[in-house]
Formats: sequence, C-alpha cells, structure tokens
Amino acid sequence: MNLRNARVLIAAQYAAPYEGNFVASLKALQYELISKFNALCAFVFPKSMCQQPWAERFISENKVYFTGSANSLISSTEADAIISEFKPDLIHTHFEGYDTALFDAVRRLSQPVRIVWHMHNSLVYLSNPVKAAYQFFCFFRHYGIPFFFTTENGVKPCVIGVCCQGPNFIRKFRLGIKTCECVIPNGINIQRINQKLKKAHETFTFLAFAGRHIQKRVDLLLLAADNLVKDGYKLKVVVVDGQSPTDADNLFARPPEWLTEIKPKEDINAIFALADCFVSTSVHETFSYAIGEVAVFGLPVIQSDIDGTMWNASNPSAFLFKSENVEDLKRVMLNVMTIPSELLSKQCAASAANIIKYYSLETWSEKGGQLLPIYPLVDGF
Repeated sequence: MNLRNARVLIAAQYAAPYEGNFVASLKALQYELISKFNALCAFVFPKSMCQQPWAERFISENKVYFTGSANSLISSTEADAIISEFKPDLIHTHFEGYDTALFDAVRRLSQPVRIVWHMHNSLVYLSNPVKAAYQFFCFFRHYGIPFFFTTENGVKPCVIGVCCQGPNFIRKFRLGIKTCECVIPNGINIQRINQKLKKAHETFTFLAFAGRHIQKRVDLLLLAADNLVKDGYKLKVVVVDGQSPTDADNLFARPPEWLTEIKPKEDINAIFALADCFVSTSVHETFSYAIGEVAVFGLPVIQSDIDGTMWNASNPSAFLFKSENVEDLKRVMLNVMTIPSELLSKQCAASAANIIKYYSLETWSEKGGQLLPIYPLVDGF
C-alpha cells in the first residue's frame, strides 16, 4: 500500500484527563505520516474525550469524530457514517474498543480499506472458571472470528502489540490463520521529563502508581514496606491513587505514618521528585509508560518479573523480584536502599540513556511511519 496522499483514520478508545504519552504519540505519528507521505489524518475518540482539559486544543487542530452513547462505545450507524464520510484508505485502531466495529463497517460498506489493530491492553483470564469461560468466548469473537472473513480487498486485520504478550495471546483464536503481526514498544515523550528536579531524600522513599488493583497489586508493596518498618528499617512510600477505597484503606485500620497517598497530576516531574525509587508490582502489564518515564527521570526501578516489563530488565538500574512474592520484594527493596548513591546514580544515568535511545516518541513514530505503508501488504508473517 502506498500511503502517498492516503487518508488515515486513527481511532483511539482514550479519554483520560491528561494527554500523557499516548496522545503525544498520536501527534508524532501524524507528523510522520504528513511530512513523509502527505497523508491526511482524522481521529475517532469517545464523546467523553470532549470533557478533558486537552480536548479543546486537539479538536481545534484536527478532524475528529466522536462516538458513543450510554449503551456502547460506537454503534454500527456511527461506524458506517464515519467511514462513508471520511473514506479512509487505512484504519489504525488503538486499544480494543473500535477494532471490530470499524472492521465490520468496512465489510458492510464493501470499502477497500486496510485495517491495523494496535493492542495496548494486557489480556489475561480471571481466576473464576465461569468468568474465564465467558472471557474465552469474548476473546474468540473479537480476535478470532474477524480473521475468518476479509475486507473488500481481501486483507484481514493486522496486529501491532506494544510487547509480545498481546500478539502471542490472541494468535490461538485465529485457529492457524496467519496475518501480519509485529511488536512496536510504546514511545516516551522525553521533553516532558525534567531530570534536574531529581533529588535525594533524608528518608529513602519508594513511589508506586495504584489503581486497577487486579493488575497493579500495590498491596504487595504496602505489605513489604510494613514488614520492613516493623523490622526497624526507616523508609517512606508515596502512592499515587485516584480511586477510593485505596489499597491502604483495605489493609490498614488507619494510614501508617510512613505512607503518603496523593492524587494523579499532569506534572509527573513533581511526583517523581518525591521519591528515590519507583516500584512496579504489576502482575499483568504490557508496556509501562511509568517505568520508562521514571527511568529517564533518573530513578531506579524495582519491578516484578513479568513478560510485559522485561524490556527494561537489562537496564543497570532495574531490579527484579518474583511476582507476587512479598519476601522477595522486601529483599530487593533492602538491596536498593543499601547501594551507594554514587553507584546508583551512574546506573540510573546509563538506563536513562538507553531508554531515550530506544523508546523515545521519535523512535516510536519513525517505526510506525515505516511500518504502516508496507504492513498491510503482506498476507502472512
């Protein structure tokens, strides 16, 4: 497919309060497509995006379609209307909400449109066997059935994962049917990170981002910290949590003195400056923006040994513990606390340089700009 003067529809199930790395990534990709191919881009977002602080400027600068009602993210009528009006040559969806709806619309309208699904979410089964069986049905309907059909041009959806977990997980639902697939790690907006704000604290302080308990499992950090304090070690923990009740509310009768809970804010530098080390206790993850950002900021990272974050494992300031193992997390926390500050700073500087080189927005958009023109052409691996 030649993207010269092509019409590219970028659909993102995203309506967070902050642009963050994700919207910055879309802007960088759009710039790449326009500057190299003179492509025309339009966007699809949920209606709730309009309520966010960054929406007004984004809408004023771009062609944006909005979808959704109380019953669904996007109706078949909305999908048909968007494709009929914009007439895209390529549809690039992010997360999963728009995947099948826009693919089905392309088939209904018999439009010669290429489709790329860009996976960002971690897909896992719940422990409850009944719920897991229902999940299997949903996964098969989403990631299997569309591959038994083709669009007007005979091409099935192509798949991009931010790590290998996504493409590997859904491959079995195609029952042997091949399609184009690859992995492009997320890009980090280096410009929003101010390394000069990094500072050491009198009491060693750990930082974690909570929310989505089933995935983040910040309770593991709180338990490890509580045990270390009871053993006589001095430390503090800062948890960024926009939900209520929090993990701390469920674990402790009253908030412990060593714990500070704060709300999310757009200025990530102000949050990172509160800590000496970042801790990711996630049991399921794809590509963690937070890990990349704090590493560029200059903080060491303690992370669970799960597939989705192993891209950072080889960096010198990354320290792994066995996932869901509180005792091993305690061991690693003590290890990081006792590393000489000069040595730890050198390790952090080396990690930051690696991430800036391999995981910047520029690298991400360049990979996307290179892949999108050729990606949908290959009907196979």
